[in-house]
Amino acid sequence: GVGSGSIPSIESPIQFESYISQIHELEAGETIGYGRKGKLESKSRIGIVPVGYADGFDRRLGHGNWSMRLNDSEAPTIGQICMDMCMINLTHIKAEEGDVVTITDSTIGITKMAEVLETIPYEILTGFSQRIKRIYEFG
Repeated sequence: GVGSGSIPSIESPIQFESYISQIHELEAGETIGYGRKGKLESKSRIGIVPVGYADGFDRRLGHGNWSMRLNDSEAPTIGQICMDMCMINLTHIKAEEGDVVTITDSTIGITKMAEVLETIPYEILTGFSQRIKRIYEFG
């Protein structure tokens, strides 16, 4: 009931995916993102993912504070999260443009993201903008 304190689990049905729109090979010392805050320590392969803070992917998830999964590997964010995109480090991951990346699912969930952002899962979910295509599956 209201005020009972029990919150149903929201992990399992939530999956947030995108894709790699571009891959760039960059040299050590080059910088990435707003304010050139993401400085590369070594030659790197960087993937561009068309999800940013206007979509509800919080700016605080940049600079390696979040990783996206693809091809059974974790690709950490690098640099600042932009309005319409973010960058991930693909240096040690086999990946191609068009590959799907998992931002959250039952393994790398909304609850973990909420912990990183020091908030609650429901704030994360309500922050996802209408620009994000929703697919509802029942059964």
